[in-house]
Amino acid sequence: ASAMILDIRQDMTMKTSFCSALLIAAALFPTDSKADHPCVVDGSLINETYGVTEWAPDHFAISTSILIETPAETVWNILVSPKNDWSTTFSGIIGDVSEGSEVSVLWRIPGGRMTRFPVVLTDVEPGMQFGWSNAFPNAQDLYDNHVFRVQAISDGLTCFVHTDAFKGSGALHPNARVKQFADKIMPGYAVFNRELKAEAETR
Repeated sequence: ASAMILDIRQDMTMKTSFCSALLIAAALFPTDSKADHPCVVDGSLINETYGVTEWAPDHFAISTSILIETPAETVWNILVSPKNDWSTTFSGIIGDVSEGSEVSVLWRIPGGRMTRFPVVLTDVEPGMQFGWSNAFPNAQDLYDNHVFRVQAISDGLTCFVHTDAFKGSGALHPNARVKQFADKIMPGYAVFNRELKAEAETR
């Protein structure tokens, strides 16, 4: 789960255990879900897209994409690196990026503190896609389905697709709506994409 612009407190707790959260998330989200928000619209390349889509009253999805002028392999290698300094929020992934692997996703949160989130990877297509479904930290009965997808358009041009679907009864506090939550953190996904683009195009 992403900690893009969340004010996550020092003592974070999960509403459910890690294993229970995985079982619940598996029931909430399709196992074959893919990030498919295109960089090509009506035959034209679109440099950047982002938005929030309603799937149900308690189910909203952030969909973003950005064109990166570098080979897809370069973008993929940056994403799966165990350590990086290019992002203001994302610090790397520790573990084997393969289907069903349990890894730690490292995030930098406000104040500069590093936070480690254990997740089990799903929808893995080596060199192209990985994601996870999990309970969201510091949120009330909220689960997400976070997906990174790297799509080669040509040898030197890549479409990076970054999506996150949220489902549950609330976020941040019991009376908050899921859409409000998605709207609030969506700008952080665009920032992540731009930082990834800037790093990849220097390699």
